[in-house]
Amino acid sequence: MHKIKHEPIAALMLRWAKNSSSVSEKDLLEHFDLSSADELHKKCDSICQWYNEFVLNSKYLTQKLISEELTNSNEKYLLIVLGAGRSLDTLESLNANSDNISKVLEIDTVGMDEKQQLYDLHFPHYSKKIKCITADIKSPTIREVLRNLIHEYYNNSPCIILFEDITYYLSNDELESIILTFKSKSEKNKNTLILESLLAKENADDKNTMIPYSILNQIKDYCKLPQVNPISSNYLSELIINNNGMLIQKSKMSDIEKMRIGHNKYFTESSEIGIECSAWKF
Repeated sequence: MHKIKHEPIAALMLRWAKNSSSVSEKDLLEHFDLSSADELHKKCDSICQWYNEFVLNSKYLTQKLISEELTNSNEKYLLIVLGAGRSLDTLESLNANSDNISKVLEIDTVGMDEKQQLYDLHFPHYSKKIKCITADIKSPTIREVLRNLIHEYYNNSPCIILFEDITYYLSNDELESIILTFKSKSEKNKNTLILESLLAKENADDKNTMIPYSILNQIKDYCKLPQVNPISSNYLSELIINNNGMLIQKSKMSDIEKMRIGHNKYFTESSEIGIECSAWKF
């Protein structure tokens, strides 16, 4: 089977994530062609050579939050991965908590048929639990289908929804519509949202704090995107709380790095760098 060729943003994210990948994830990566990110990777390195640490921290906290949610409940969960073309989280989640996951839905606009084939060929012990779906989550029709699938076919089973850094490539209206798609109808089985956002620019006290903004602008320019949307932590919190969501955990990079490696190397509280990861009951 030929390697799956990823578009530059997905290839870049997978490159940054691969240093912390499990054996299963590295096996999956062997079947990905990430060459489309060669030039973009160099341009981002010129801004920050250790930006992969942001991604490794985010990946670490995502898996920690998933495991905590699954092990603290007797329910079977539906795991939904948005922007799944750039994600390795499915295999790690199933490796750690397969018994607590009834199904994984991976959703992205490209590469999903090929990714499903890879799961079927190389991870048959998990592939029956994984469904890769080619769809644009920005489409109202797709969101309505997904909403009905959750509430009717899966009978309001609790869901964990991973946004895989796609928040920066959505407008505020698109992000709000997508988040509201996953609003639970059950008071007993609230869904869990896991996503990241940026500290407000007014909180930027030195050049390091602005690194994520510079990286996003570099991606925008290289990929000729009409815009990127640096979703702020304050906006995200207000959006979810106003729709009756409840914060589970919010962590800055300095906090996550200390959890991951035991000390702060790149991120310090006195020079906080502007990404936060958060989990919400919704």
